[in-house]
Amino acid sequence: MPEATNPADTLRDELRIRVGNPDIEELDDNELAQCLISALREINRDRPASTLAYFLTVADQPSYTVLPTNSYRVKDVFWNPSGWPIDITTPGWEGFAVLSTMDITGGGGSLLDNPASMEVWLKKLNSLRQSTRAYGRQRPDDGKVWLSPVPCASDIKVYYEYTYPRFASLAVVERYYEQYLLLRAEVFALEALGHKRSEIKHAQGVGGSYSTTGGMYQFELAARKLKQYDAQYRCTPIPPRWTRS
Repeated sequence: MPEATNPADTLRDELRIRVGNPDIEELDDNELAQCLISALREINRDRPASTLAYFLTVADQPSYTVLPTNSYRVKDVFWNPSGWPIDITTPGWEGFAVLSTMDITGGGGSLLDNPASMEVWLKKLNSLRQSTRAYGRQRPDDGKVWLSPVPCASDIKVYYEYTYPRFASLAVVERYYEQYLLLRAEVFALEALGHKRSEIKHAQGVGGSYSTTGGMYQFELAARKLKQYDAQYRCTPIPPRWTRS
């Protein structure tokens, strides 16, 4: 096997080894690459990145289309209908400034790494919510953010947190996440092998004895790998990545 020259090829070659090094005729490079792409889509949805952005209100307009195309959903909305300015650099909101400029999946640390600091921040956030009595949510039917109460003035700054794919491509997957990417890709690859080997077994049984054992091991192993992925990645809390929008 020729040595891989880019990260995607390296991941593909490692995936082939992890699923038993099947022959190219049984599982070719394009199929393995598709397994990795499918796995990337899964880990992005299971652990999306988060960022903060804002929009300005229009008087008497309750709904706004703000979500970028390459994103998933709006998680939270922060605003003050009275028009009192809320800014991530003003007292009471300085936590936003910290979170939005630090990638907490790296080694830099953040407020979210310290439970005591996080508790203080959440209390402060809850206090601000109680004082503003304003809400916002994304409706699933139209994807718009709806504000309550309806803004009575224009140019009120509304902050919102939304999620988007953590990694744009296989080439930029961080080393920490490679293990989960490969684990999820193993599931797809093993399922593909299971289907192929069951079809071969079926073909061999035509006109003679028929056996359904072909591919069963791959399906069973894929199920175990999926449980492992769910336990280690999907169900284990890791703070989201924050960036400044």
